[in-house]
Amino acid sequence: MYITFKKSNNIDEKSIEAWFPVAEEKFSKICEELGIIVSTNANCYIVDSNDSDLIGVIKERYCNIDELNFLVKRLDSFDAKEKNTFFASAVATDAQSLKDLINLTYNTHCYSVISDFSNLNAVGRDVYLNEVGAATTKELEAIDGRAVVDELMKFSPMKVVTPYGVLYQNRNQPEQVYDGRHFPCYYWQSEIATLCFEAHGDQEFIYMPCPSSSIEKALIRLEVKDIEECKLSFESDMLPNRLIEFISNDESMAAKVNRLNDFSKRFKEMGGHESQYFEKLMAYIRPRNLYEINALLDHMHEFQLFDGIRSAEEYGRFMICDSGHFEYDENLEDYIDFKRYGEQRMNNECGAMTHNGYITFYGSSMKLQDVLLENLGMTIQNTDRVHQMKLYMPLIAVTYDVENDYGYMEKSYDSEEISSHELAKYEEEILKAIEKRRLPGEEQRGMMKYYSERDSLNAKVSKYEFTVEEVGGELMGVAVFTLNDDLTEKELDLIKSEVTG
Repeated sequence: MYITFKKSNNIDEKSIEAWFPVAEEKFSKICEELGIIVSTNANCYIVDSNDSDLIGVIKERYCNIDELNFLVKRLDSFDAKEKNTFFASAVATDAQSLKDLINLTYNTHCYSVISDFSNLNAVGRDVYLNEVGAATTKELEAIDGRAVVDELMKFSPMKVVTPYGVLYQNRNQPEQVYDGRHFPCYYWQSEIATLCFEAHGDQEFIYMPCPSSSIEKALIRLEVKDIEECKLSFESDMLPNRLIEFISNDESMAAKVNRLNDFSKRFKEMGGHESQYFEKLMAYIRPRNLYEINALLDHMHEFQLFDGIRSAEEYGRFMICDSGHFEYDENLEDYIDFKRYGEQRMNNECGAMTHNGYITFYGSSMKLQDVLLENLGMTIQNTDRVHQMKLYMPLIAVTYDVENDYGYMEKSYDSEEISSHELAKYEEEILKAIEKRRLPGEEQRGMMKYYSERDSLNAKVSKYEFTVEEVGGELMGVAVFTLNDDLTEKELDLIKSEVTG
């Protein structure tokens, strides 16, 4: 929902309309622009909202902006029926503050709203389900809905007619979940890790990755000046257990928080599929400290894993029969020396057999030399083999701006093709447009970020991105590749297919 707010009710104060709920990164920038200071007290004034129901139940327009954002986060997860119950209960209980409204979001199961009495049996089943929280289909079918409604009307301590229907309080007792200062744990978006600060018997939760303002706010609400004054605990289903162990061993509380946040950022950029691959890679290499884990994250795409392969013969058989690099005829199997071919490949690449399978490294970073040598006996060679390759392609451009009979430019429904020679005049503008359209997360690998296969091509192509160059007076499209090793003919065909789509 859109909410217009400003720092105070002063008529000269600047106001901003923003979509709520707001993510913390954007939230901090908005507050900074309006001069809103981080506080547990009221620090903003609500001017208006496109949600008339919400604005109708907020009695204190001068409020705390973090409370407002948390309330809308809670409402963001509600379905239509839950919202109806919430607004009815807010009217019926005469909720006076955002604290009261936030607590009501945790207590909608304590109230039942009836707006249509024409089918009491169906209404009663809804009332029953809202009160108990969950029931089987068989259990619901056995319920006498009319009797449930009769009992509710007879014994409910609250019966209030609201614009949303008649509200009744059921047997569930409302409880205070939010104390007006410390927000309960609530997962609004998918997070990598959850951090809990505890001080003076109170708790604050941080959802990582997060900006520094989230930590600052937590310390203010806990009334402490430094992280070291807090007791810290964290949990994550996304970070590898080995990584969490290393972070836990940091002596400084601030170092733990910073490392956890840094790694959460990296894993959020990676996504679930790559996170699983990295955890598998860690099992192969067994990094011994956070420095090695960071180096492994930087170069994870330069490895290729062959799960379950534990001998040269198995490796040779896989490469010839299953890798797709060769056209294999099973009738010739008796004439192929798989073991010899496997040994030949292994002697010419940086690889090792492990208890998980065979692993190869196509990169050249010496950051990994120690762990690869000591744990796997792998020696990084040919550190100067990183090189660049370019694939050129014709550019096709069209315009809808055409010159009319009077010499003026106007829009046309029909496109007009621009020649590659004429395009050369716009090289600088096109380069700026390409740069502008690069997406977050593409800095390290460019378009290889979207290549999902864990094969030799992924390991050999460190990065590729698009650009344009003038060649012989024509502007050409160019795919620029950073390679860790030369591509085979099959791999070159595959990357061409990736580029052209």
